[in-house]
Amino acid sequence: MMTSIMAQRGICQLWIKTTKILLLSVLIGVSTSLVWSDISRARSVTIKALVNDVPITDFDISQRKKLIALVERGRRASNTQVLNQLIDEVLWLSEAKRRNFNIAESRIDQTYSQISKSVTGSSKGLTRVLRSRGINPNSFKKQLRARQTQDKIVRARFNATVNVSDQDVSAFLLDSDKTTKQEEIEYRDLQQIVFVVPKNSSKTYERKIRTRAKRLRNQFHSCSTGLATIRGLKDVVVDRVGRKLASALPPKLRKSLEKIAVGKLSAPVRIPDGFEMIAVCDKKKILSSEGARSEARQKIRNTKGQALIRRYIRDLRADATIIIR
Repeated sequence: MMTSIMAQRGICQLWIKTTKILLLSVLIGVSTSLVWSDISRARSVTIKALVNDVPITDFDISQRKKLIALVERGRRASNTQVLNQLIDEVLWLSEAKRRNFNIAESRIDQTYSQISKSVTGSSKGLTRVLRSRGINPNSFKKQLRARQTQDKIVRARFNATVNVSDQDVSAFLLDSDKTTKQEEIEYRDLQQIVFVVPKNSSKTYERKIRTRAKRLRNQFHSCSTGLATIRGLKDVVVDRVGRKLASALPPKLRKSLEKIAVGKLSAPVRIPDGFEMIAVCDKKKILSSEGARSEARQKIRNTKGQALIRRYIRDLRADATIIIR
């Protein structure tokens, strides 16, 4: 605890001294090189960049390079690559502060612990691994905070501005080279309607219910109005089946629905509970299986998400004050 307080005081003292030196350099025309060297001597580090008045030091760069080498199996990142990465992280954190987005310290600790348990089997194993490679665990936690902050900001912007429509998915599949493409019907909204027939009912009563179901079918022309009417009937149950591909339906049901127009009912079919009809409220032809559509949708979201991140960080850089030595 005492070490942490002393470190915080040291950083504050460094920043106060830095600010005074920078102001003095403006007033009396001291060269920038002298300012940087004086700042560096104050803590035996070299400040490589100032991003909206937040310093990035050679120690920060060294720590990140070691972390990259550890996580990415020895990859050697250049100082320029790492510096740009750290600049972006400072910008995301600044943007979060501006928008009042906050990642609780407890959440960072929880993520750190989860990673540690996943990689080493214990909550403290990661700390030992990092320190054995000369990496301060707080350096890793700073990266975790920056990434979670970026995710939160981008997710908010993405949900508000990015939409992946069915047309986008269909166009993607048409342009792809997937061999699984096939034309089939996607039932986007199916409703099951059951006219209940109690057990041990007479044949006469059963015929009466069948006739009633047929009459309703002839009168049914729209899901928006017809379903509301049916829900008000006695001994009739309406249940949403939801979205289904034709290939996922039982063969008999699939065949019976092929010629049913949107807004119409299938013919009544005897089931254990009574007579079942299916309302086709929405359908369309597609060129894929459900798995292919889901995969395509995710790829489109990822592509649009990456484009959004590039635009966002470009705008943040344009509005920021970045001084690189």
